[in-house]
Amino acid sequence: CFDAHSIGDQFAPSDILGPIYKVWWTGMNKGAAGTIETDSDWAPAIAAILKKKATCAVNVEYDLDTLQPYQIRKRPISFPDADEYAGEELTHGTKVPRIDAFSDTAQLHGGIILELKGCYVCKEGHLGEHGEPAYCYPSPRGHVALNLKRFREWAAAIAGDDATRKTPPNTALFQSTRDGGVKPRGCSGPHSGSKPGSSSTTSSTDASVANTMLLAMIPLMTTLAGAQFASSTFNPRNPPVTPSRDRIQNVMPSSPIPEPPSELHDCLVAFREKRHIDVVASKCTVSRLMELTDASEGNAMKLQDFAVAWSQRLAEKKRWHGDE
Repeated sequence: CFDAHSIGDQFAPSDILGPIYKVWWTGMNKGAAGTIETDSDWAPAIAAILKKKATCAVNVEYDLDTLQPYQIRKRPISFPDADEYAGEELTHGTKVPRIDAFSDTAQLHGGIILELKGCYVCKEGHLGEHGEPAYCYPSPRGHVALNLKRFREWAAAIAGDDATRKTPPNTALFQSTRDGGVKPRGCSGPHSGSKPGSSSTTSSTDASVANTMLLAMIPLMTTLAGAQFASSTFNPRNPPVTPSRDRIQNVMPSSPIPEPPSELHDCLVAFREKRHIDVVASKCTVSRLMELTDASEGNAMKLQDFAVAWSQRLAEKKRWHGDE
């Protein structure tokens, strides 16, 4: 019975005594089932079952609590074939690859990549990421590690007749590694050729670029300044009242009102004298100014505060001369 239920490797009765169980068969009520404990109890039940000429269904019922004394192993023995192929699932996965899951280009490049891997196994003992033999291309300057990205680019070049299996393509991915041309971080920009001693030239260039970027924000700052001044000076509840003659008149501003076309220019000149930041507006076109939007937050806030103050002084001059 234990073998029929696949538990024969976990439980085993003794030669004369086993776990208590009940047996009944076709034509016999379960309530009248006899209890089997020894071989002598089992003999009458066997004799009664063998007398049945027709098909007889035999039912056996075990009490799990009575099986514990006869347990010989806590875990079932694994099947031999399970241990034999245990690593296959971890290596290849549970899904079978299908050809239609890959495009024609991937299939073509895949075959070329397999050929390249067979030709360029590293013979100097280099290992891959997981300890497997690495793939290297022996160049005049040393070995070039061939990863999946370089294999794909090489295979695509071979498929397009731009390279051969003996010579990799002449691309940046191979050239930068093969000739040692990889530059340190921060040395691959437009000013990578400058030496550390030319810090003054670089600083002056950065300053001029920063000034030009600040100038690009002037139209927006002027509009905000005008809106802020208009909202702060006009109040419908307190209409303007003409002062009486006996009151002290306001002091006239020190400088005359500038011409409308030169207002922005005068603002920039005053900004240079106030903050010592030279913004050259006559040498920059409108399209160029619109392209430059990257300005530091501190300089932008200084320009905004100055533009607001300058706009207020300009409005006072216009009111004094009656040009509003």
